Amino acid sequence: MFGASIQNLRVSINRLNERNTVSSGDQVAGHVSFELTKQTKITSITVALSGVAHVHWSTGGGGGGRKRRRYRRVYSAKVEYFNYKGVILQENGANRGTIKLSPGTHVYPFACQLPHGDFPSTFHGPNGKIVYTLKVDIYRP
Repeated sequence: MFGASIQNLRVSINRLNERNTVSSGDQVAGHVSFELTKQTKITSITVALSGVAHVHWSTGGGGGGRKRRRYRRVYSAKVEYFNYKGVILQENGANRGTIKLSPGTHVYPFACQLPHGDFPSTFHGPNGKIVYTLKVDIYRP
């Protein structure tokens, strides 16, 4: 993807409390840092924060032959609690939307507000999961 031009990519989140947890309405802040070994063009750096629940289960069709499987029903659902997307760095101008970053260490701060709501805790189980993710993307032309 980036070859050897980008190294030591880190996403760090500032600690909010002694338990290192976040909850509804909190501001998530931190920084993205990386090192470049050569001059590199990028289009943008973005951050995405999301909360999603997935569930799946089936009814009927315990053991047995073909007849039992015929009555088996499979269900699934997805609930999106929130999906925030923000831009950390983006150039608009004569450079056709690209930025030339010089070799060395680059650090970019970010902050985003979690929405207010009654969101459940992270969970992983045999029939589903609730996952909160923070993703940083670096786009190149």
